[in-house]
Amino acid sequence: MSRDGSMKLVALGLGGNVGDPRAAMADALRELDARSDCRVLAVSRLYATPPWGKTDQAEFLNCCALIETSLHPESLLDVCLDMERRRKR
Repeated sequence: MSRDGSMKLVALGLGGNVGDPRAAMADALRELDARSDCRVLAVSRLYATPPWGKTDQAEFLNCCALIETSLHPESLLDVCLDMERRRKR
């Protein structure tokens, strides 16, 4: 919970280029929205972007999501990282 228990607006960036990133991002957003401490309010359209640095890979699909959450920033990060680990990302 946030220190005062109130809901905060948070913008999250999502992206990927392995497997089916469109489905993976949709699944992750559904999982976040199913939590009692998070609610997905809006999601941008998908943007295709070229790889940077290591350029011999597929383009990335990216989007942003606006969520409302009572989680403290570090707790939200832990939730997101756990979701990535479970998806082997």
